Amino acid sequence: MRAVNAKSTSGRAPTRVIDADVLVVGGGIVGCTVACALGQAGFSVVLADRERWERFTDPRFDGRAFAI
Repeated sequence: MRAVNAKSTSGRAPTRVIDADVLVVGGGIVGCTVACALGQAGFSVVLADRERWERFTDPRFDGRAFAI
């Protein structure tokens, strides 16, 4: 699974071409779960989110989109 930052510093959509079986848009709890499940099932998956990947890997980010 690859993560792709959907933001562009120029304000335009990124122009890089990525070959994959599935594009999952949104890296929330559902998007990440679906991307992982599809990847484990053998699909080539790209996960696109508007946030930078570094934000999710920062130790100060608790990862919760909601609390139960």
